[in-house]
Formats: sequence, structure tokens, C-alpha cells
Amino acid sequence: LLCEPFTPSASEETRRVLGEGQEEMSHTAAQSWGDLPVKATAVGIVGDQGASFTVYEKNWICKSCGAENHARRKRCVRCKAAKPQDADSQNLVVTPELSKFLQDGSLEWKEVMDPKSNQLYYYNTKTGASQWERPKELGATPMASGWFGRGTTDPSAVSIASLNARWMQRPARVQVQMGSKVKYNMEGNQEYNIWYGKYIGENWHQGKNNEPAESRCDPEKDAGYTKAKAQGRSGLFCIHFARGFCGKGSNCSYLHRLPELEDEVRIGDMHDIFGRERHRDHREDMDGVGSFDNPCRTLYVAGINKMSYKSPEEIEKSVRKHFEVWGEVEHINVVARISTAFVRYRVRAAAEFAKEAMRNQALEANEVLNVRWARDDPNPVAQEAIR
Repeated sequence: LLCEPFTPSASEETRRVLGEGQEEMSHTAAQSWGDLPVKATAVGIVGDQGASFTVYEKNWICKSCGAENHARRKRCVRCKAAKPQDADSQNLVVTPELSKFLQDGSLEWKEVMDPKSNQLYYYNTKTGASQWERPKELGATPMASGWFGRGTTDPSAVSIASLNARWMQRPARVQVQMGSKVKYNMEGNQEYNIWYGKYIGENWHQGKNNEPAESRCDPEKDAGYTKAKAQGRSGLFCIHFARGFCGKGSNCSYLHRLPELEDEVRIGDMHDIFGRERHRDHREDMDGVGSFDNPCRTLYVAGINKMSYKSPEEIEKSVRKHFEVWGEVEHINVVARISTAFVRYRVRAAAEFAKEAMRNQALEANEVLNVRWARDDPNPVAQEAIR
């Protein structure tokens, strides 16, 4: 259940890709639990490396019983009738970008890596123009591809760098008073297990990890400068700040702000943004600090109380609201059937911060979220995109 299904949900990105065709694919304006929330599936990637985009296929309707089926399903989910042979070609979502590519097979825009900032920018081989944001001519972002993401997913997204610049003009706020019970943990004999990420004796009680978090970080109120800035240190991030219970405020020796791409590059692959050593392999339960050999930007979010929401779209809206606070979200996939969502960030550093910040937190229905790393997507299209 920790694997991320490789199907885009009915999000703003999907609706942008489908364009006018979205109207004819939707049975109702507001999806109900009986309908399929996913109206199109990523079935392939076209274009050369550095100039590729995703191709989508709409759901197909069974001619025998009228049931709606996902594009990659070969037989009807209701009557088991075979998928029509012409369904692949008829249901292909032909966007203007794809149509142009099929006609001449070339794209003027290319992705280029800036060696100074390690960020992608886009260069037009015909006009010589360059820009940071992904051009419309490149179509939909290749799913699951790109270590640093592929442009912004939301034009209205506020830059994390600009927020940090504003917050760093003020001292960091004390989140809890020293001596508050939320600060203390039972630490046994003071031996720290780096593999399980806790002290021996910590969390002995059954079900402790299922209890709601007692505090929560609010960057708009809590973020600010600390001794990490005043002392000119390279700077690691405060894990207590991320969890919402740092009692030192501006006297803390660690950073109290949100991570940026430059922080990930500066800290490197062997440690996470909190300074903890990463391991070669993920833990079996996909918790912990993560793997340097198999880096991950996607979070597995379980424990969503789906019955408290009217539709999968409402769940996705709530997940985006709470998770985009910690960094730019590249993609969200809600699997309502198992009350689970997958949240992929543009940069790994943001995913590391969000994993700690949203542990045992709630969305809109007083849930206790179980947030872990997502396993590799077994879908061959996703594997090809990553390669």
C-alpha cells in the first residue's frame, strides 16, 4: 500500500491538460464516490531527454454494460468484457503540444541545468530565449521525472525563498515554554539508535505513535532568524521547530525557516536537512530518515478519514492545503478507496521537512495522519520516466 500509483488525479494540472475534453469525460460536475475520480491516465512519454512530456489517455466505456474503466485496464471491471481495440487511439488526449510534436517531431524548448544553482531552466534553440518556468509548448510535465522537478505546478504558488526572506527579518518565536510536557520524552538509558531514529526506551507504550500530535509548526508565526544565522554557520534545520515545540526561539542554534533547493545541495546526500545520517536502504516500514542510495521526494499519507469528505476532489484540496505549506508540491494523487494520498514535492528537502511537520497531524476531520516515505512506483511508465 506504500507504492505510489502512477495515475494523475482529477487535479488542476489534469484539468489543464485535458482542456475542453474534461467536460465530456465527467458524468457530473461534482464527483460522487460511485464514479471514478481519475479521468485520465499517463500512458507514456514522448520527446527526447530534456524535451519530453507526458501523454494521457481517457477512461474507456464498456460497450456491453456501460461501466467506466481506467485507461490501462484491459478488461471491464464489471462484466469482464475485453477493452475495444480502437479505444487506445480514440481516447488519446491530443493536446496542441502533442499534435504539433506528432506533425514535425521537434520541440524548440530544451531543459538545461544551471551549474551555479543546480536548477533547471528552459532554453529556446530557435530564438535563444531562456526562462525558469516550464513553457506551455512542452506540454504536461513528465510524471515522476526530474530530480529537481519540472517547473512550477501552480502558477499562484508563493516562492518559498521570498517567504523566508521576509521571515528572516524578525527573531524566531518560542513555540512552547521550557518545561512544557511536550518537550520531554522517555529516553531509557540515553542510548540513541540511529537506525530506528529514537532513544532506547522511547515510545514503549503500545499505540503511542497513533496519538494526535500535541503541537504543530506554523511558519507564518514561528519562523525567524536564530543563532544559526548570527553565528554564520552553514546551518542545519531544527527538528523541534518542524514538529512545533522548540522552546529556544531565536536562541536556537539551528535554522527556523523552510528549506530551499540550495539547502539540499549544500547539506548533501549523506545527511537529511536536520543533520541525521541517511542510510543506504529504507527501513522496512518506510519510516526514518530515508536512503541516500534511493532518494525519495514522495510522501505516503495514510489515515485520512474519507467519510468526512464529500468527494475525492475535496480530499485532494485538503491535502494540498496542509502540505503545500512546507514547500512546492509537484503532484498529489489521492487513492480514496484506501484512504491514502501520495504527495510529491519538487525537492527532497521539502519532503523531509513535511514528513516531520505532518507526523500525527490532522487535515479537516481530526485524523491522525501516518506519514512515511513512498515506495518506488512499479509502473513501467514511471520507471522509464525516472531513467
